[in-house]
Amino acid sequence: MNLKIADKGMSSIDVRRSRVYWCSGLVLSTGLVLLCILLPMSFSTIDYYEAGLLTQRSTGKVDRDKVYSTGRYFVGPDYHFKKFEISAQNFFQRLSVWSRSSVEDAGSSLYIDVSFQYRLRKSKLGELYDRVALNYDSLIATK
Repeated sequence: MNLKIADKGMSSIDVRRSRVYWCSGLVLSTGLVLLCILLPMSFSTIDYYEAGLLTQRSTGKVDRDKVYSTGRYFVGPDYHFKKFEISAQNFFQRLSVWSRSSVEDAGSSLYIDVSFQYRLRKSKLGELYDRVALNYDSLIATK
């Protein structure tokens, strides 16, 4: 790299020193830009109604052993949380049932409304993720 020197009277030490300052400034400014980008990406939040499992973005590996509760965590830029809602959740479904009392009877259609509330157990989230990942709603509707 050849820097143009404005003052021809600069000694070789001054030229080296200015090159060192220039390179140091470039490295420092690059480091600051990376810090401003990577530091905010390193925090992940779990809301008060959630629990989470730590997941590595690059590999997709999920740590099923430790369940994280409410809070803000410094997990690094390559990690985030798979979140589960642990507050009470509502389930509503309307079922249509065909009933017939005899062979001569045409029968009638009955409607049954099924509703209940459920909560996920925080201590069992690792096992739930092993079984159905984040698609546990369909498991509840079919059982």
